[in-house]
Amino acid sequence: MFFDTDEFLVSAEGDRLTPEHFVKERILTTNSPLYFGVWLQNLFRCDRRFWVDRDRLKHGLLWGKPILGKTSVLPEFVNHNHHVLSGDGSPHSISNWLFLLHLNLLVPQQRIEANLRKLKAFGIVAREAELADILTINAEAFRGNARNWIQEIKNLAAKGNEHPSQKLPTGSIEILDDGSIQFSDASQRQLWNQFAADTRSTDE
Repeated sequence: MFFDTDEFLVSAEGDRLTPEHFVKERILTTNSPLYFGVWLQNLFRCDRRFWVDRDRLKHGLLWGKPILGKTSVLPEFVNHNHHVLSGDGSPHSISNWLFLLHLNLLVPQQRIEANLRKLKAFGIVAREAELADILTINAEAFRGNARNWIQEIKNLAAKGNEHPSQKLPTGSIEILDDGSIQFSDASQRQLWNQFAADTRSTDE
């Protein structure tokens, strides 16, 4: 599976995240045909803070990216986890410990420009369209990725020069220099541990 340049693979070891070069060793030793890389969405302009509330973890499970072994039986098209989840949306019985740090909100202007290029490339807006033109569009008039790209542009533009607060927001974590995780509160730690042990716990 291919990762984007703003996605970084880590593995969960209790209250710690280990970097990508350790992930390969763990995958080789567990020898499963399929792993779910769960997106952790970064906070606006943050490279160490990520949202881990219940709704975002469920979204990250669906829209993260799978790591596939050579023995995997796959549908015709696979890009995100939801393409290989079972029909009822449950992640089979595979315990989850792989996460993709998704840093697409680190540099807002870069993300805005990337989405604008996609809209032009797919013929959704005119080639000469600019940010001001996108801000006048009703995203709900579109479907799928087009709607998402337009809405994300509008959301990011509305934030302007907003900067992160010093206090860790409720529903988030911060990854410290040694890889340990700082939780916003005790309930977040409990939710994280449940999720890392078994992704099905998010439906409880």
